[in-house]
Parts: sequence; structure tokens; C-alpha cells
Amino acid sequence: PTHRLHPTAPPTRSTETGPTGEGVTGIWRDQTQWSTGVVPSHSNNGNDHDVSFASCTRTQDITAGGTINQLFMSGGTLVLANPLTLNDGLQFSGGAITSGVLNIAGTSSQSATMTVNGTTINNAGYYDITLANGNVFSGGGTFSNSGSLTRHSDGGTVTFNLPLTDSGIVSAESGTLILTGGGTISGTAAA
Repeated sequence: PTHRLHPTAPPTRSTETGPTGEGVTGIWRDQTQWSTGVVPSHSNNGNDHDVSFASCTRTQDITAGGTINQLFMSGGTLVLANPLTLNDGLQFSGGAITSGVLNIAGTSSQSATMTVNGTTINNAGYYDITLANGNVFSGGGTFSNSGSLTRHSDGGTVTFNLPLTDSGIVSAESGTLILTGGGTISGTAAA
């Protein structure tokens, strides 16, 4: 027999809409706050969603937790009142992720200092730190890595300043990665 592969539909790209800017807030489950008019979560008719987030403050308030493909974040504040799971990674270039739990799989890249406050980040995928110099985080939280946490950049020194619990791989492929937040490394550390 001949088997035919049919491509799956690409994920829906949801972008925050509505009022944006300093002091503007919104909730995740409000469909009017998204460009597609649909709340981005896999529990929404089984649709896949990528989310672009650039300004204002948005609270992830889906009680059972939300699941999307990727989060592209370049600014604003994401408040995790309930867990958020990213199946295909986080592309972070600015902003704050506060409170709650962020579960990450897939391929992620962080190119700017992330502001956190009581945030628990659980990485089971490939997390690449690409900022040139400075602290990886501002504020307090925890980072658990069961995947791969890698520092890539041309030269420079980056300080990983949250407690790190690692059962995966931590490596500095280029530049210098300094771990100052404490924690436990039971996986592999490589330079």
C-alpha cells in the first residue's frame, strides 16, 4: 500500500490586541485580547497556537493551566496565575515573567535579561542563552533543567543568577557562564 503524508496545518499565530502600554492589563482567557479572537490554548478545540507578546500586562488565568506551541516575548509582563506550558519553546528578547510556573519543552532562546518574581521555570528542552554580557535574570525565582541549558554568544560573560536544579546538561559553548544562584547539578556540566 502507498502511504501519503498530509501536512498538518501550521499553528495559529495569536498576537495580543486591545489597549497596550504602561499600566494596561488583560487576562489570557479573554478572547477579545487576541488578534485571532480565540483564546490561545491547546484545550481550545485542539488547535495549535503560537503567541506573540510585546507590551502591557497579561495574566495567564486558565485554571487548569494553558498549553501553547511557542511564546515569542519581546516586552511587557506575563503574570502566571496558573501554569503555562510551551511545547515548542520560548523565544525571549525582553519583558517580565512573574509568579507561577512556566514549563518549557522544544527549542528556546533568551537574548535579553528576563525579569522574574517568584517564577519557577522548568526546562525539559534545549534552552540557549545568547545575551552577550550581564545577568540572565533580574529578580527572584528558580530554574529546573532536565534538558539542555547552553550559553552561546561571541565572548563575554553571562551570570546565571537563579538557583539552578539540573539533572540534564549545562554547557558553555562559547563565552563564559557563571553560576551564582546556588542549587544542585546532578547532570552533566561542560565547557
